[in-house]
Amino acid sequence: MTERKIWLELFEDIWDIVLGTPEVAASLPAELLAKLQATPRDTQFARARREVPCTVKEAQVLLRVFTAAANAYALCGDSQRLRLAGEGSRHVIDALRKAVRP
Repeated sequence: MTERKIWLELFEDIWDIVLGTPEVAASLPAELLAKLQATPRDTQFARARREVPCTVKEAQVLLRVFTAAANAYALCGDSQRLRLAGEGSRHVIDALRKAVRP
């Protein structure tokens, strides 16, 4: 049985929470990091975005990363990055919900 794919489409500044922080990027499984880095950005809109196919497990890893980032940004008072991390978490949760619906 093949594992269901989840398509995560996030704005580039949200992906930057994961890809733009060396400590966070280094904590990701190598295959997931390579997939994120290899996915091209879509720049045809005012805000660049990237759509990445993930497995359920990969989406769960990203949810943990965004949640941990949101906690860290809340503690240090970075409201802009807190908002972006929260938005990333919300999008991953929505994608996971869609994946489990019959």
